[in-house]
Amino acid sequence: MTKEPSQARRYREMIRADLKLLLRQIPADAYGSDADLRSLLENLYNENKNQLTQLLKEKAPESVITTQKAGLFVLSCGLFTFGRLDVAEDILTGIPGGKGSIRRLAWVINVLLPIPKHFDALAHPEAVREWLKVNYSRLKWDDYSEQYIWNTSVECQ
Repeated sequence: MTKEPSQARRYREMIRADLKLLLRQIPADAYGSDADLRSLLENLYNENKNQLTQLLKEKAPESVITTQKAGLFVLSCGLFTFGRLDVAEDILTGIPGGKGSIRRLAWVINVLLPIPKHFDALAHPEAVREWLKVNYSRLKWDDYSEQYIWNTSVECQ
């Protein structure tokens, strides 16, 4: 009996598909393995974050900043599937407006975190941000299930 792919793995496949469109200059086989994908995401995330900071300082046109934020959003969603809880803020503050297809990636928050069922990262990102502030230190990444779980060794406040 084979194990079903995790939700994190399913989201990684979505990220790979989006990267094929966004990064045409990088061959898809350069990020075929999870290790290669994570390395690429880490590098691009750091570059993108620095570029966004610079663009904001320079008061770049809003269209340029929006494009940069969309890139950071996709990269953050990908890193979130590898246990980088710290990028949740970038996901929640960077959800693109409108009805674009990359917005669906924000559901990675709902799928991988043990948040209450009535929380919706797309509809109410502020509520999810508040929930994360309260529960951040109580969460940890489980490598086997590839999702965030409650860290039972941390006491409730």
